[in-house]
Amino acid sequence: LLGTVPIEVLLALRFTLAAAFLFLFWLTQRQRLPRGRDFWLAAFSGFCCVTLYQLLSTHGLRTVPSGPASVLVDTMPLFATLLSVVLLNQRPQW
Repeated sequence: LLGTVPIEVLLALRFTLAAAFLFLFWLTQRQRLPRGRDFWLAAFSGFCCVTLYQLLSTHGLRTVPSGPASVLVDTMPLFATLLSVVLLNQRPQW
């Protein structure tokens, strides 16, 4: 069954289910949603960092040999740190 279902469909189901659970959790906590610009920044960040990452990495891992793919996956924290220093002016701490 999994071989016949496109990976995009599985990812969409995964994120829909996760969003439903997070929405129910949000309702029980009675928290306010971000407003204005913060809402759109959070939505854009979620789309880029979750959806695009999953789609692109899944397609990439299917086309790249396992050795280089594991190096890329294992160095993601390093890339995230470097991007936070360059783009957000963060100061990493040990």
